[in-house]
Amino acid sequence: MVLDVIKTFKKAESLENLRTKTYQKYLKKVDFPAGKKILSFLVNTEKKHLKFLTQQVKRLNMGKKVAFSKLKSPVLRFDSKEKLLKKSMEGIANDIGILRSAAELEKYDALFYKKAYQSTKDISSKYLFRKMQAIENEHLDLINKTIIKVLMERRALGSKDSKALFYGRVKR
Repeated sequence: MVLDVIKTFKKAESLENLRTKTYQKYLKKVDFPAGKKILSFLVNTEKKHLKFLTQQVKRLNMGKKVAFSKLKSPVLRFDSKEKLLKKSMEGIANDIGILRSAAELEKYDALFYKKAYQSTKDISSKYLFRKMQAIENEHLDLINKTIIKVLMERRALGSKDSKALFYGRVKR
């Protein structure tokens, strides 16, 4: 049973490592400050998830239980006074597309953790996977809120670019 749990944790580590690298690439491509802020937040959060999961594998290898209560759920808030959106239509469709891709990845990750929760018999691992699923769903919500902010800015600027209208929120 422990080997199955460790195997699942290793898959989760791989997933979090891949997300970190992907979001770092996206961060270089996004122009909107709101997009940069959410992607920077995701890079840092995924790095913390990776570190945490690696620590849990070490604990399991030593015969200890998973320390699920030590996993923190960081919060990202957008300050209403903060200038998060640039006043240009340049790159809006591209930024929305990147954010939508990030949302799809978070949706996939939430599903991965849901399946990990369902297939794991170890109680402490189940709690951890349930918490990770909730965190990934929070990430999805944050990304969707950012997409809405970008779309609102697009409308405020009066663009009629049909490509930007194509992109919308990603449902859970």
